[in-house]
Amino acid sequence: MMTGLFGYFTSDQAPFVLPGAAFVAGSLLCAISLVGAYLVMRKWKVQTAN
Repeated sequence: MMTGLFGYFTSDQAPFVLPGAAFVAGSLLCAISLVGAYLVMRKWKVQTAN
């Protein structure tokens, strides 16, 4: 996927040149994963040993 993004955004077919498109896509995927993890983890309560 990342190689395809890089190839497309550095080719003549792209509407603009963006060689860092793979990094942008990776950042977006990471942000989406962090939001998902936050939504799941906030429902869990940490049990402490007494």
